[in-house]
Amino acid sequence: MNINTKEMNRTEIVTLLNELYEMGCRVHHFNGSQWYVQITEEMVLIADTSKDTDTLELRFGSTAVRYLESNSNMGYELDEKGRQVSFKEELRYYDKFIKVSA
Repeated sequence: MNINTKEMNRTEIVTLLNELYEMGCRVHHFNGSQWYVQITEEMVLIADTSKDTDTLELRFGSTAVRYLESNSNMGYELDEKGRQVSFKEELRYYDKFIKVSA
């Protein structure tokens, strides 16, 4: 099942991504601006930070599971709080962008 959620601006999306990072969620795939974040074993959030605004997409159930069974291009190393190191490394560019534009 796929569900589109409300449209968000880039600042809101990056804020959400930072909150997901702090919660310990894992980026399954990242291609420079599109984020595929595993929320649970059966839920994936898809967000695009290349646009000024984007509608977030959530994938649930078997659709999410099938996606998560595909190859990931992100590392599995965790920091001392159990957060994905590569998630924060990719967020750094966007954190700087938000601070400059805020």
